[in-house]
Amino acid sequence: EVQITELDVTNEGSTDQANYIYDLMKNVVTLKKNGAKITGVTIWGLSDDVTWIKGETPLLFSTLGNAKYSYYRMIDAYNDVMGSSSSSSGSSSSGSSSSGSTSTTGTVVQCEDMTLSGTYAGKISSPFSGAVLYANNDACSYDQYFAYGTHSFSLRGCSNNDEMAKVDLYIGGEKKGTFYYGGSYPAVYTIENVSHGTGVQTIELKCTSDNGTWDAYIDYLEIK
Repeated sequence: EVQITELDVTNEGSTDQANYIYDLMKNVVTLKKNGAKITGVTIWGLSDDVTWIKGETPLLFSTLGNAKYSYYRMIDAYNDVMGSSSSSSGSSSSGSSSSGSTSTTGTVVQCEDMTLSGTYAGKISSPFSGAVLYANNDACSYDQYFAYGTHSFSLRGCSNNDEMAKVDLYIGGEKKGTFYYGGSYPAVYTIENVSHGTGVQTIELKCTSDNGTWDAYIDYLEIK
């Protein structure tokens, strides 16, 4: 029998850690699927705020119960090797939402790694490592190269309370749709088959309306 125990993953940021976790776990699960007697993988600690490695963020939860992107990438690694039976839990005329992560086979960008703009935009560590957008026109953005002109965009996020939060998707300065979050439980919302320009395009996630009682918390953007 083989067990991996006391596992820490120090890293250069949430995306770096998530990619490492995905590659590691995909290799482990592939070996197990092919007959290796791997009987356990144990992470060395509950959350980053109580890790024994001071000043590092080596675990799968930022605080107890608040999963990081790496946690979902570990699940993705298992599903991508063994197969997944998960499905969307709801739909609407403009997209679909689910409370879990999607199978991340496309491009994934962490919102806290984007360029933040606006009076109150900032980074957060709870309910996930991400960005918060307050008030009108707080935004985060980055430049993305597109070889072709149609993709689907999924954004994981939530409101800071039970009120509706809205985040608009802009590509190349043109509004392409809106992500809606109706409560404080993180969910993934997808805008399907978005047409856009090719080459390098600026992607912007913008909070363009505010009723004075909510903020939008956003985790990561996935492009397929």
